[in-house]
Amino acid sequence: MTLLNMLRSASDNKVLHFLLDEVMPPRKNLPRLNKRGSCNIRHITHDYKKSGLTDKDVLRWAQKEHRILVTADKFFIKPKNLQKTIAVIRISGGCKVEEIDRRLVRLIRLNPSPDYYFGKILVLSDKKVISESREDSPRTYKY
Repeated sequence: MTLLNMLRSASDNKVLHFLLDEVMPPRKNLPRLNKRGSCNIRHITHDYKKSGLTDKDVLRWAQKEHRILVTADKFFIKPKNLQKTIAVIRISGGCKVEEIDRRLVRLIRLNPSPDYYFGKILVLSDKKVISESREDSPRTYKY
């Protein structure tokens, strides 16, 4: 591995790679999230030109690209089916685009490491996060 590749790999470990599901707004409508240099955001429909994929296919896409899937769909995956290579953030409550942007940035400020997200489903409500994983019972904390 060349020095340049090693440096890219090390810096990539600090970048959060997100995949927005097709039910999510286009990434251009999330200005706070876009301003964060530590985030790489792609939208399944607007960036990859994919629509109508099954939940399983979108989840595989995120897993293949090592991205954190952001969705509003509560039936995407059950905690018992989680693997360490899967990360899902679910926005609950049918909120407006500005609120989605705020919730995601608030979560990232608290948990900037990509390692935190994998192997979990994080449900973001107005004032709290519910963290579910295969091994642990759900945990709730304020953010």
